[in-house]
Amino acid sequence: MGRTSAWLFVVVLGVYSLNGREIGASDTFANMLLPIAIVRGDGPVLNRFAERVRNQNYVEARGEKLLSRYPILPALVALPVTWAHVAALDRIDPGWTRNPDLYDWWIRTIAKNAAAMLAALTAVFLYRLLLHLQLGEVAVATTLATAFGSNLWMVASQSPWQHGTAAFFLALSLLLLAPARLPRWRLVGGGLALAASVCARPTSVLFALPLSLWALFSLGRRALWLLLPAAAVGVLLLSHNWLVFGNLMGGLGVIESLGHVQHGLSGSVTNEPLTSIAGTLVSPSRGLFVFSPWVLLALALLPGFWHELARFSMLRAALAGLLPFGLVVSCYGVWWGGWSFGPRYWTEAMPLFGALLGFALAWAGGHSRRALTALRVAIAVSIGLQAIGALCYPSSWNSVPVTVDLAHERLWDWRDSEISRCLEEGPVWPASYAFLLAAARGLGVD
Repeated sequence: MGRTSAWLFVVVLGVYSLNGREIGASDTFANMLLPIAIVRGDGPVLNRFAERVRNQNYVEARGEKLLSRYPILPALVALPVTWAHVAALDRIDPGWTRNPDLYDWWIRTIAKNAAAMLAALTAVFLYRLLLHLQLGEVAVATTLATAFGSNLWMVASQSPWQHGTAAFFLALSLLLLAPARLPRWRLVGGGLALAASVCARPTSVLFALPLSLWALFSLGRRALWLLLPAAAVGVLLLSHNWLVFGNLMGGLGVIESLGHVQHGLSGSVTNEPLTSIAGTLVSPSRGLFVFSPWVLLALALLPGFWHELARFSMLRAALAGLLPFGLVVSCYGVWWGGWSFGPRYWTEAMPLFGALLGFALAWAGGHSRRALTALRVAIAVSIGLQAIGALCYPSSWNSVPVTVDLAHERLWDWRDSEISRCLEEGPVWPASYAFLLAAARGLGVD
């Protein structure tokens, strides 16, 4: 088990890192910079990078301090990887921060490496969860399919998005709470992991609540070992938001209000809920079932393996959060997720969809050759689409001929989609190639 987990981590991390570049957006920039600032002794402030971040909507000026309005947890979990990189660079090349272009490249590379490692660990947690769910025969295949056939690749592993950290802690909480026997340390750890997922991404509360109710009704008084640590973290989060930002939602509420005009909206809730729901599922440039069609097949096959799945009450409770989570994502005004690749908002739910895929593959293997073939084809298509993104995104699609944030009808254009534009424009070569080429020329190598 340990050896398989280790090679899974290495393989997944290797694939996530093959494109050699960070792929994020303005939403991830603060959490790229914060770990550097913290390692340098500044604390969680962005003053060191004032010229880069001042007047950005994700920065809050509190007196002389520049603070990120985004949840800070993705930056905190990146600290071990960031510290190791910075320590090595300081030793090898003490002047590595003096060249602005090189400094920026290293900041992005460090952030990418930290995100990729976190996403690779998420895959390992999923594998170990599948073993607890008695799905050992399909555990490796399911893990690789989920890791490479979903936005765990093109979102979670490419930049310090909130989604990757939320998926990591959700997978960890499921793993800790999966065994039939739950010693106190697992309950405490599960509660802390659930709370951390909410700290990273507030919408994860829709998974944390049904799991908390499951603990309350299934474990009796022992549920306090889960609920009290989770509640303590929740109180700390709300206190931090109130003391720093003056409201319980923290800086996200401010970002939300500032982003309405940018996205051509009048508020946070969509005016066309049916269109939004359909968009999150089948939009050619953002649909979950388009970019990960195996999810649709796993849901369609649910009646066949429901009896097996129903034996695991904890997982059943977590899966109950998928419907309200989907409704919240669908009713959100910016349901397409701005300038990003694929169904970004569904990323943190992928550990749960991965568990469903494991049951679907196990059932299909024993009951339906056609269903198994369909699943394999869907997984192959999903992996291919993610690979296109890793190699070719970003294309010009988000901005040309007009920004998708204002021309929402473009989200339904099957002839000119994100995927087709990526294929037309071809690979985006990483900046590391340019640095290597420059170094080779400096050494006189043609």
